[in-house]
Amino acid sequence: MRNLLVIIFFLPAFLQTTAQRASPYFRNPLGIPMQLVANFGEVRPDHFHMGFDLRTNQRENLPVYAAAEGYVSRVIVEPGGYGRCIFITHPKGYTTLYAHLNAFYPELQRYLEEKQYAEERWEQDIVFPKGKFPVSKGQYIAKSGNTGASQGPHLHFEIRDTRTGNNLNPRMFDFPIVDNIRPFIYRFYMYDRNYSTYQAEPSEIRIRGGNGNYSSRESVVKTGSGKISFGISTEDKGNSTGFRFGVYAAAVWMDSVPVISFTLDQMNYEDSRYANASIDYRKKMRDGVLIQHLSKLPGNQLSIFDGAGDGVITLKDTLPHRFTIAVRDISGNESVLNFVLQWRPELYEPLMFTQDREQLLPNRASVFSRDNIIVRFPATAFYDTVPFLHGEASTGHNSFPLHQLHYADVPVHDPYTVSVKPEGEFDGNKMIWRLVSGRSTYTSPAELKNGWFSGSFDRFGILHLEKDEVAPVVSTIGWKTGSVFGRSGAITVSVKDDRGNVPDFRAELDGNWLMFSRKGNVFSYRFDERCSNGDHELKITTRDVAGNETVRTFQFRLLEKLPAKKKKTRSSGKRKR
Repeated sequence: MRNLLVIIFFLPAFLQTTAQRASPYFRNPLGIPMQLVANFGEVRPDHFHMGFDLRTNQRENLPVYAAAEGYVSRVIVEPGGYGRCIFITHPKGYTTLYAHLNAFYPELQRYLEEKQYAEERWEQDIVFPKGKFPVSKGQYIAKSGNTGASQGPHLHFEIRDTRTGNNLNPRMFDFPIVDNIRPFIYRFYMYDRNYSTYQAEPSEIRIRGGNGNYSSRESVVKTGSGKISFGISTEDKGNSTGFRFGVYAAAVWMDSVPVISFTLDQMNYEDSRYANASIDYRKKMRDGVLIQHLSKLPGNQLSIFDGAGDGVITLKDTLPHRFTIAVRDISGNESVLNFVLQWRPELYEPLMFTQDREQLLPNRASVFSRDNIIVRFPATAFYDTVPFLHGEASTGHNSFPLHQLHYADVPVHDPYTVSVKPEGEFDGNKMIWRLVSGRSTYTSPAELKNGWFSGSFDRFGILHLEKDEVAPVVSTIGWKTGSVFGRSGAITVSVKDDRGNVPDFRAELDGNWLMFSRKGNVFSYRFDERCSNGDHELKITTRDVAGNETVRTFQFRLLEKLPAKKKKTRSSGKRKR
């Protein structure tokens, strides 16, 4: 009973937010009630979510407003990522970001388009001086959209510390978001930390309970390992939406003594890839189960953790010990899991591994070398020890073998380099790398130097050096050469390459550069003043990573307005038999 009282006494300190809530400085950037689709700190593929995703009711082109007084300090236009994005710097040391936009407000949009046409480049990253585009709080600045790496219409909104560049949790500010729902705890896991988390599978500990209070199903959980850590599957939920979010903070206590805790107040984009170190990456890749580590892996450099411990617990006796795990949202709603754990050494079953692996350690540079391949890993490549496996197989149709570089279910942080020396002599023309990692394929040019082809990669998988002599394919979408358009219409084409994305695209209208926007490998132009009424020729040139080029020419006619379609009338006569 004494231990329980100590835990209850200690928990209120955990309930206190480490960041002080600011005064109501920012307003809702939309003109509709604020509803979250995603919150700050959610784990996404290869990154943390660094702001809010705000619902736009499945619509595009809603007005977006400046959250506070300031000036436009930067705009980005890119096919992935943010899509169209605007940064506003504010006098109190903050910068806000608004992403996946369809267009900017008229003055800024005109400036952008003039620069795009002057440079004949759609993609842009422009930094502005303080007095160029000032804005007031609540001023219309853009139209919401679905551009970039967006899977549906919404507004991505961030708040950053202007001085440090760190992204701040927007819930630290006074936005009108109501949340009195406790986080959910779905599953609980224990890891044998005598081994790397990339070797040992977690053991699930069955739990029961709800409404913020959970416990293990067994009165005493027994472990054969005396060196352990924990993981948890948990989510949060808000009052005004059915979406589920990542938790704001978590902590572990053993016999009322803090073991480890983390708090998601702020984070830098340069550290966002450490999301892969904060979860059981293998479990996520293999089974789709998201397990949040309640420990700090050796190569995890995130600064979100509190205290000196890394969350790895060494049990020094065989007595029962009381553990408490708490997860909390930023509104202070908390859920607690209590259980008793006992070390039973006689239950321990050591894991058996084959001897054909090389142990690659975190925080240490390493080199893997064979006769025809050299792989160099930086010290920041791994979060935990990797039992590295390399395999080689002939493709059967040329002299470039396949190289298996471990497995896709182990993450890589900073890129490693690969050098391969194939048999025979090669000029390096149209040679590319193709890396198949899980369900994704990545391509890049292969550089030839002193008989070795080299490349750089940030994930494991099956690597192949190959010659690419197949040009991209350009296809029209919803039209064909000779089509007639009305001025309210648009021209859309897709570009597909058998090896992956196409980096280069150029369109010319009657010999002059014409700006197409891009989302993925779909390119679009909506008619504007740069295309007059009448007959035109459109020339499209596209090039893949190997330099294979496709050129296609189309003719079309533009009218101010398409003629109305004639209505079909039914004959009043009887049908002949």
